[in-house]
Amino acid sequence: MERLSVPPATPRGALGLRLAWLVTVLMLMGLVGGLYVERIAVMTAWPPSQRLYAVFGLAPSPESPHRPPESKREGAEHVDETRQHPADRGH
Repeated sequence: MERLSVPPATPRGALGLRLAWLVTVLMLMGLVGGLYVERIAVMTAWPPSQRLYAVFGLAPSPESPHRPPESKREGAEHVDETRQHPADRGH
């Protein structure tokens, strides 16, 4: 009966193990937070990631302020608000 009343001893490594789990969870939270905060940069650097972000509803829409308008993209021809090229208007 004496053995039943004594609480079991905790292993010596229990504190170290808990600390390791805490550090692991904090690192994973930091990674996920960084991927969220820098999602535009990640999608720009690695375009296939847009599919993953789209699953969570985080992909930019075509008219997002993070994407340049069609007329300002590199290589795009100049068009005005009528969506006509200046040479096509006859001026």
